[in-house]
Amino acid sequence: MLASAPRVPVALNTVNLLEIFVRASDKAYWHRCQIASLPSNEREVDWNEWQSLGGVFSSGPATALNGDGLISAFGRGADKAIWWKSQYLIDGVPKWSNWISLKGITSTGPAVNVRGDGYVDVFVRGVDKQIWLKSQDNNGTFGVWRSMDGSVPAESFAC
Repeated sequence: MLASAPRVPVALNTVNLLEIFVRASDKAYWHRCQIASLPSNEREVDWNEWQSLGGVFSSGPATALNGDGLISAFGRGADKAIWWKSQYLIDGVPKWSNWISLKGITSTGPAVNVRGDGYVDVFVRGVDKQIWLKSQDNNGTFGVWRSMDGSVPAESFAC
Protein backbone atom coordinates (compact mmCIF):
# COMPACT_ATOMS: atom_id res chain seq x y z
CA MET A 1 0.00 0.00 0.00
CA LEU A 2 1.62 3.22 -1.16
CA ALA A 3 1.06 6.67 0.33
CA SER A 4 2.96 8.71 -2.27
CA ALA A 5 3.71 8.83 -5.94
CA PRO A 6 6.95 7.06 -6.89
CA ARG A 7 10.17 9.01 -7.32
CA VAL A 8 12.96 8.05 -9.67
CA PRO A 9 16.28 9.93 -9.61
CA VAL A 10 16.92 12.07 -12.69
CA ALA A 11 19.67 9.72 -13.91
CA LEU A 12 20.31 6.00 -13.87
CA ASN A 13 22.54 4.51 -11.19
CA THR A 14 26.19 3.66 -11.83
CA VAL A 15 25.28 0.44 -13.66
CA ASN A 16 22.58 2.12 -15.80
CA LEU A 17 19.61 0.61 -13.97
CA LEU A 18 16.57 2.32 -12.44
CA GLU A 19 15.93 2.81 -8.74
CA ILE A 20 12.51 3.77 -7.37
CA PHE A 21 11.47 5.29 -4.04
CA VAL A 22 8.02 5.58 -2.43
CA ARG A 23 6.38 6.40 0.88
CA ALA A 24 4.32 3.43 2.00
CA SER A 25 1.27 3.29 4.27
CA ASP A 26 3.61 2.79 7.27
CA LYS A 27 4.94 6.34 6.45
CA ALA A 28 8.46 4.96 5.91
CA TYR A 29 10.32 5.27 2.64
CA TRP A 30 10.81 2.14 0.61
CA HIS A 31 13.31 1.46 -2.17
CA ARG A 32 13.45 -0.98 -5.04
CA CYS A 33 15.96 -1.24 -7.88
CA GLN A 34 16.54 -3.10 -11.09
CA ILE A 35 19.10 -5.87 -11.05
CA ALA A 36 20.77 -7.72 -13.91
CA SER A 37 19.26 -11.16 -14.47
CA LEU A 38 21.45 -14.20 -14.85
CA PRO A 39 22.66 -15.54 -17.17
CA SER A 40 23.95 -12.20 -18.38
CA ASN A 41 23.97 -13.24 -22.05
CA GLU A 42 20.16 -12.86 -22.04
CA ARG A 43 20.61 -9.16 -21.17
CA GLU A 44 17.46 -8.96 -19.11
CA VAL A 45 16.78 -7.05 -15.95
CA ASP A 46 14.60 -7.88 -12.99
CA TRP A 47 13.54 -6.02 -9.83
CA ASN A 48 14.83 -6.77 -6.35
CA GLU A 49 12.47 -6.93 -3.37
CA TRP A 50 11.20 -3.75 -1.68
CA GLN A 51 13.56 -2.62 1.10
CA SER A 52 12.56 -0.23 3.86
CA LEU A 53 14.73 2.85 4.36
CA GLY A 54 12.82 3.55 7.58
CA GLY A 55 11.75 6.92 8.90
CA VAL A 56 8.35 8.50 9.47
CA PHE A 57 7.47 10.98 6.72
CA SER A 58 4.66 13.36 5.87
CA SER A 59 5.76 13.85 2.24
CA GLY A 60 6.80 11.72 -0.65
CA PRO A 61 10.53 11.25 -1.20
CA ALA A 62 12.83 13.47 -3.22
CA THR A 63 15.92 11.78 -4.62
CA ALA A 64 19.13 12.82 -6.33
CA LEU A 65 21.99 11.00 -8.00
CA ASN A 66 25.08 12.73 -6.61
CA GLY A 67 28.28 13.48 -8.50
CA ASP A 68 29.80 10.30 -7.03
CA GLY A 69 27.07 8.18 -8.66
CA LEU A 70 25.35 7.38 -5.36
CA ILE A 71 21.81 8.31 -4.35
CA SER A 72 20.57 10.65 -1.64
CA ALA A 73 16.97 10.59 -0.42
CA PHE A 74 15.20 13.51 1.27
CA GLY A 75 11.82 13.93 2.91
CA ARG A 76 9.68 15.98 5.25
CA GLY A 77 9.46 14.17 8.56
CA ALA A 78 6.54 14.05 10.97
CA ASP A 79 8.35 16.82 12.91
CA LYS A 80 8.14 19.05 9.76
CA ALA A 81 11.95 19.04 9.43
CA ILE A 82 13.75 17.83 6.31
CA TRP A 83 15.58 14.52 6.68
CA TRP A 84 18.41 13.15 4.53
CA LYS A 85 19.84 9.68 3.94
CA SER A 86 22.58 8.82 1.46
CA GLN A 87 24.32 5.85 -0.03
CA TYR A 88 28.00 5.07 0.56
CA LEU A 89 30.16 2.19 -0.63
CA ILE A 90 31.60 -0.68 1.39
CA ASP A 91 33.71 -3.05 -0.75
CA GLY A 92 31.92 -1.74 -3.84
CA VAL A 93 28.45 -2.45 -2.44
CA PRO A 94 26.11 0.53 -1.78
CA LYS A 95 24.86 0.83 1.81
CA TRP A 96 22.61 3.48 3.38
CA SER A 97 23.54 5.97 6.10
CA ASN A 98 21.27 6.72 9.04
CA TRP A 99 18.69 9.49 8.63
CA ILE A 100 20.13 12.94 9.42
CA SER A 101 17.95 15.96 10.18
CA LEU A 102 18.56 19.06 8.10
CA LYS A 103 16.23 20.81 10.57
CA GLY A 104 13.79 23.55 9.60
CA ILE A 105 10.03 23.77 9.90
CA THR A 106 8.60 23.23 6.45
CA SER A 107 5.14 23.23 4.92
CA THR A 108 6.02 21.03 1.93
CA GLY A 109 8.23 18.15 0.99
CA PRO A 110 11.62 18.99 -0.50
CA ALA A 111 12.69 19.41 -4.11
CA VAL A 112 16.33 18.66 -4.87
CA ASN A 113 18.78 19.63 -7.57
CA VAL A 114 22.27 18.32 -8.30
CA ARG A 115 24.58 21.19 -9.26
CA GLY A 116 27.29 20.96 -11.91
CA ASP A 117 29.86 20.27 -9.18
CA GLY A 118 27.93 17.13 -8.16
CA TYR A 119 26.63 18.50 -4.85
CA VAL A 120 22.97 18.92 -3.89
CA ASP A 121 20.69 21.90 -3.26
CA VAL A 122 17.49 21.30 -1.26
CA PHE A 123 14.49 23.62 -1.72
CA VAL A 124 11.43 23.77 0.54
CA ARG A 125 8.52 26.04 1.31
CA GLY A 126 8.66 27.25 4.89
CA VAL A 127 5.69 27.84 7.14
CA ASP A 128 6.32 31.55 6.45
CA LYS A 129 5.36 30.82 2.79
CA GLN A 130 8.88 31.67 1.56
CA ILE A 131 11.14 29.39 -0.47
CA TRP A 132 14.21 28.23 1.47
CA LEU A 133 17.44 26.69 0.20
CA LYS A 134 20.06 24.53 1.89
CA SER A 135 23.20 23.70 -0.10
CA GLN A 136 25.75 20.95 0.25
CA ASP A 137 29.36 22.13 0.43
CA ASN A 138 32.51 20.55 -1.00
CA ASN A 139 32.81 18.35 2.12
CA GLY A 140 29.34 16.88 1.50
CA THR A 141 27.78 18.58 4.53
CA PHE A 142 24.85 20.98 4.41
CA GLY A 143 25.13 24.61 5.50
CA VAL A 144 22.39 26.80 6.93
CA TRP A 145 18.94 27.39 5.48
CA ARG A 146 18.81 30.58 3.41
CA SER A 147 15.75 32.37 2.15
CA MET A 148 15.71 32.91 -1.59
CA ASP A 149 16.22 36.60 -0.77
CA GLY A 150 19.59 35.65 0.79
CA SER A 151 18.70 36.16 4.45
CA VAL A 152 19.73 33.62 7.09
CA PRO A 153 17.26 32.87 9.90
CA ALA A 154 17.99 32.72 13.62
CA GLU A 155 18.47 29.32 15.24
CA SER A 156 14.70 28.83 15.69
CA PHE A 157 13.67 29.49 12.16
CA ALA A 158 10.44 29.05 10.26
CA CYS A 159 11.66 27.17 7.27
